[in-house]
Amino acid sequence: MKIVDVICSESKTGFYFDDQRAIKKGAGHDGFTYVGEPVTEGFKNVRQAGEAISVMI
Repeated sequence: MKIVDVICSESKTGFYFDDQRAIKKGAGHDGFTYVGEPVTEGFKNVRQAGEAISVMI
């Protein structure tokens, strides 16, 4: 087999990322989500959708 092209695409995972620092500092739990501001750099929410890269060859 010879690879002639590669396509990469953003995708979401079936799980999530939690800002553990924000949770340990008291972010409130509201069912599935957390209430409060994220603490760790790069987080937009305390709990956010998991991210992945899909590589198609």
